[in-house]
Amino acid sequence: MNADSTATATLYDPSGRIAERHEGVSVAVRGLDLALGAPMRRRIPLTEVESIACESDDLVLSIDDHRLELTLGDVEAETWADGLRSLVDALAPGVSP
Repeated sequence: MNADSTATATLYDPSGRIAERHEGVSVAVRGLDLALGAPMRRRIPLTEVESIACESDDLVLSIDDHRLELTLGDVEAETWADGLRSLVDALAPGVSP
């Protein structure tokens, strides 16, 4: 998991429609949050991530009935997924998504 990466970020609403889509979004772990830079500008507490998956080039997170896809590339997406699972497991042992 790189300290900082750049992704195309797509956020889906609970119905499955695209709520937001941005290219060139910086992605980083800051403290206990997943930080998404401009133009998305969000901080997602890792404790609120319900599931973490790697689907081809995408890191896929489920957060409060929303789906967030971060297109990073296949190797980088898998590395991020593994790293985030480890962080979440360290925060709440036994409930890793």
